[in-house]
Amino acid sequence: MDTILFGSYEVAASVVPCLFLYGMKKKDREKGMSFFTLATSLLFALYIIAVYHVTEVGTMYDVGCLPPEGPNISLLPFSNDIDFVGYLLNIVMLMPFGFFLPCMRKVWDKPLRITLMGALFSTFIETAQLFNHRATDIDDVIMNTIGAYFGYLLYRVFRKKIQGMRKKQECPACLAFLIIVTGFAGRFLLYNTREIAELLYYF
Repeated sequence: MDTILFGSYEVAASVVPCLFLYGMKKKDREKGMSFFTLATSLLFALYIIAVYHVTEVGTMYDVGCLPPEGPNISLLPFSNDIDFVGYLLNIVMLMPFGFFLPCMRKVWDKPLRITLMGALFSTFIETAQLFNHRATDIDDVIMNTIGAYFGYLLYRVFRKKIQGMRKKQECPACLAFLIIVTGFAGRFLLYNTREIAELLYYF
């Protein structure tokens, strides 16, 4: 039961700001967002929330939990033990990122842009992990970036079909960026596991 409550709370912390964002975009909906653009936006938001969950990005409430020796940072590529499974998982994790962005707007239909955005998003995640006990590793950034590029290659396979479904109706400008920021902000500001654990203890 506690696991369900914690999971629901974690999802809600990121979902609520995204719903607020959706309400702010009401004018765009009134202009007639197609089912494809609406579904793509929703799936991208759920994907971003899932990434924050899997990577356990830190929150403002984790700052006091840092170990005495400080954060674990590795900036030298492939200086640690080679973990092929970990590398593969990091590649797979950002493949949807490289796939969804060009689906949302054709401006992202550029391999260099997708690769750069994948690197920036991964760096953002690794930096957010400085707030808690998670390790920050340059290897993760490299593998994530490769994953974003592979996701774009997958998009290229289905590009003609996707363009046909999208037609001329694209997702609103900057929506992907806003989803990334609001999803993180909700988790960073609202997700306090210690307080919830104390409440569950009393009940």
